[in-house]
Amino acid sequence: MSIEHYNLIRTGDRLPRHATASRLTVSDTIDAHRNGVEALHAAERAGALFGERAAGKSLLDLKIEMADRMLDSCDLCPHHCLVDRNRGQHGYCGVDNRSSVHWEGILSGEERELIPSHEVFFSGCTMRCAFCYSHEHIVKPMSGEVQSTQGLANRIRRRRSEGAISLNLVGGEPTVHIPTILKSLRQANVKVPVIWNSNMYITPPAMDILDGVVDLYLGDIHFGNDRCAAQLGRIPNYLPSITTSFQMAVDSGAGVIIRHLVVPGHLDCCTRPSLEWAKSHFPGTLFHLMFQYIPDYRAVGDPTIGRPLSRSEMDRASNMAREIGVRLYENDRDANLGSGSGCHAGSPVRACPSADNIGDTVDILVHADGRIAFTRLLEELTPVAQALEPPIVTTVEQ
Repeated sequence: MSIEHYNLIRTGDRLPRHATASRLTVSDTIDAHRNGVEALHAAERAGALFGERAAGKSLLDLKIEMADRMLDSCDLCPHHCLVDRNRGQHGYCGVDNRSSVHWEGILSGEERELIPSHEVFFSGCTMRCAFCYSHEHIVKPMSGEVQSTQGLANRIRRRRSEGAISLNLVGGEPTVHIPTILKSLRQANVKVPVIWNSNMYITPPAMDILDGVVDLYLGDIHFGNDRCAAQLGRIPNYLPSITTSFQMAVDSGAGVIIRHLVVPGHLDCCTRPSLEWAKSHFPGTLFHLMFQYIPDYRAVGDPTIGRPLSRSEMDRASNMAREIGVRLYENDRDANLGSGSGCHAGSPVRACPSADNIGDTVDILVHADGRIAFTRLLEELTPVAQALEPPIVTTVEQ
């Protein structure tokens, strides 16, 4: 089962990995990280539940040191910028060693097993997808509020106490912010499972650091070939990079749900190859076919992707998935969503009201110029977005 590890945490039969990593003492030898990760996996297999945090250097401490060093010559993503982000230099993502958050709070719009979820939307990304509805926080990678690690740790503790059952790290792209995230987890010291909501455009060394921290990967396959990735995402070496990351995620024993946003005009070149690859390599992994596509950013006015999906395209993609035989994730709207805070209570609430949420909207953002954007476009909102006239949607060019 592709989310078995995550479910064991939900039932209290296993600690979140960052909690275990903070309880494992490591040595100062060259093999300390590899040995520490192996010890973590062995502890999980044995059903061990550690009590106290490590007295000396923990595996989590070591991972933080490794992540900080990576920023000296940043190689977290396959752009391999090798800039010194610790000295304020910027690479493709545009982020230095600080992290900015453009929305934070409790949402109930993800897969039902994950909600109500504390979602943290970081600014900055490793891709430039033509249809990105968060593009304002990508082209301005320090937009939002710059968060100290202690400030983010305080929010993690608060949202957990308010009923969040998971910590969902979103973007932009969370990979850009690995050092901040690890330090915040150490300072928060809360037993909450970590969801890595990612484009999976990550280098193997970065994936090594995440092994022993992430409990479930919500990983996107945006494109089915490198040509579309270069054209629509402005990213090189796409398929070799993301397929390696997915393999490492599965091999780590963390939960994995593969997501694919169906894009108009790209069913044969992107949707079908993505489905076939998932079936061939990970037949038991959940595959979430998503239809929330709305043209935004550079997609507006494009003759192919400048329109919403048609009903026939949605039906064809669904039939394609069943024909290929992936383990399709189908979110039953009538399913029991479980218990949580009063903000959730099994209802389709999208945001838990709070006076100190970062960001002033969740789903629909009405700009001063009349333009409307979606910060979390859910399937239920697709008809609303489709009814909006294209002239009210503007783009930010880069």
